[in-house]
Amino acid sequence: MNNMKKHIVFSLISILLLGLASCDNTSSITYSSDSLGGWDDPWDVSWPDEDESESTNSSDTCLHRCLVCGKCLDDECDEAYEGERCSDLNGRTSYEFNAISGKVLLGEGSLGSLAVVDSDNYIGNFNHNVGSSINYVINAPEESDSCLQVTLSMMPDEENVTSCCVVKVNGEQQSSYGTLSADPNGESWVNFSTVTLGCVTLNKGQNTISLGVENDTAQQFNVRSISLISPNVLTQLDANDPDADAVCNHQDADGYCTDYDSNDLCCLNKREDGWTVTNINGEDDRVIKKSDTRDDLWNDDPSEQCIGYISSDTDKARIAWAFTISEDCYVRFSLENSTCGKYSKFTDVWNMTLNGEEMITDGRTSNTSQSFWTYEMSKVGYFKATAGFNLFEMEHMVSFGYNIRSLEISIQKGTLEISQAEMN
Repeated sequence: MNNMKKHIVFSLISILLLGLASCDNTSSITYSSDSLGGWDDPWDVSWPDEDESESTNSSDTCLHRCLVCGKCLDDECDEAYEGERCSDLNGRTSYEFNAISGKVLLGEGSLGSLAVVDSDNYIGNFNHNVGSSINYVINAPEESDSCLQVTLSMMPDEENVTSCCVVKVNGEQQSSYGTLSADPNGESWVNFSTVTLGCVTLNKGQNTISLGVENDTAQQFNVRSISLISPNVLTQLDANDPDADAVCNHQDADGYCTDYDSNDLCCLNKREDGWTVTNINGEDDRVIKKSDTRDDLWNDDPSEQCIGYISSDTDKARIAWAFTISEDCYVRFSLENSTCGKYSKFTDVWNMTLNGEEMITDGRTSNTSQSFWTYEMSKVGYFKATAGFNLFEMEHMVSFGYNIRSLEISIQKGTLEISQAEMN
């Protein structure tokens, strides 16, 4: 028992999705999450009846079948089974993703951080760490069904995986009969076994696979990895910053993105040959900068010279910039901001609109060390502006902030004049 606590247990794996049957009966489970990790909403599932073969011959008996493909899930329970299994390759490739990889996002729980055991290649301190989670982001080139497996340490009793661990794929809770077999030698925290959960659907592009803990009463085991058996080539993205690994698919010979409608992080390096740049200083009276408690957020102290006082969401800081252009064209916005010590996506901090329409972009600040006296120009993104008056509005949404000194506008063609901003 001491050894059990020392290596820490933890319930299931960071994996995800749904499989379907196991070598034993299962119970219902509870789970929930916000995108990558947050586990507080209850979940209750009704389990379908197990699909047992009528044959009594152990070599052709399958106790549990995948609810999606109908093939057998029993990899460990009956190795003599000669029928088709959900985990058969059949021209597919198995991709294993280790839980201790730096690309996995480990969410803390009631006991703090999860234990990363490099020496034995697994994550511990999981099942009793209520609220903790293991999160993957997997990129797929096309939508397809893949077989999801998890590799866990075996315990004295067999355990249905999704009855003691919350498994989600792209935010959808998964249920499965996939069962971790009992260790024939009793407790063994480093005797690992792979459990097939069954088919899950991977979308084209980024997919999140998450394991979460809702209570501390479940059977304990350590988590080593998840595997996906897929007809497509899968790659693991950094779940701590999944956009950082993305690759632009429309580059010219010099590596510049040619799609001016895309503001994916990997697509923000675009040509601006012949474009005209204008800088609007935040001190300009034509820029509106106010909050619920201040009519003017400009800090005129010689050592500051910035739109400040915006570190609290309770004040609802708002900034509006306006300009008039001579013809329809693409424009690029960049904000001169104080450094904040982390990659901060602009639209996670601000509600941004151009002429009343939401601005969709992955543009962000750099991770330069935090300093309210160090400024840098950070690219927001590329947008379509119309001939005549244009209004760029920003409303602060969170309890995190940085100072802003100016807005840089680069226009594709024509001329630009700074205008008096408006605000409802």
